[in-house]
Amino acid sequence: MKKILLPLCLLVACSAFAASWGPTGHRITAEIAQRHLTDKAQKAIRDLAGPYPLAKLSTWADEIRSDPAWDFVKPWHYISVDEDETLDAVLKRDHKDGQIANVVEAIQFFYALLKGDAANTRIFEAMMAEHKVEPLMGSTRATALALLIHFVGDIHQPLHVGRTYDLGGNKIAVLWFGEKSNLHEVWDESMIEQQKLSYTEFVQFIDHPAEQDVRTWQSDGVEAWAQESIGHRKALYATAYQKTDFTSGLPTLSYEYPFKNLPVVKDRLLKGGVRLAALLNQAFG
Repeated sequence: MKKILLPLCLLVACSAFAASWGPTGHRITAEIAQRHLTDKAQKAIRDLAGPYPLAKLSTWADEIRSDPAWDFVKPWHYISVDEDETLDAVLKRDHKDGQIANVVEAIQFFYALLKGDAANTRIFEAMMAEHKVEPLMGSTRATALALLIHFVGDIHQPLHVGRTYDLGGNKIAVLWFGEKSNLHEVWDESMIEQQKLSYTEFVQFIDHPAEQDVRTWQSDGVEAWAQESIGHRKALYATAYQKTDFTSGLPTLSYEYPFKNLPVVKDRLLKGGVRLAALLNQAFG
């Protein structure tokens, strides 16, 4: 996790993306993380968050979207990297000290806060005071924990490392089994919900990584996670246009689309959970 420990060096163009993985997706990632925590981290998190499991905390960052006072958090859910840009160039170009403006920076910021970084704690408490919002459970660290859980899920959703001009697929209208939707929503929720599984059932099906895979995934830094999401985009967009509805002219997605792309969804959820566990084990170790 050496890149996690580097100084913050990351920002991005702001565009209003929709929510990330739906509630089920975020709970899947969080539940996987819960199952990979050390005993020490489990106890420390119980002491901090009480009876709430990580799956319960995982959706809080989307729940607060209903409160305009928390709008300053919205850009932290994603990062925009267009086809003619590199991730590294975007991060270097948009970095501003003492600020958070994208999901990569948010993960690093809240990880450091949970490890005890006093400066980040002061910065975040000042942000909450400025916007007149109350921390979750009255605790800055509990708030940071809930946000970190959520943002690790976000960065593994490929369209949260999306293109500016289509708002991470939000502007790409599609027909999902005949119903109008958009590409972002298909990846956030539709393919997961189509499986008709609870989040715990979904976890039971996919949480069987090889030990070597766990070690490899947990050795990568946050920038690598973002780069992986970028790497999935070309095929993701291409498969959306393989069939077009004659009447509406919209891409039509039905059984073939999830058949081809659900393995990517499962891979991203599993990696997100395993990597989140590593962050929390280190933060509370």
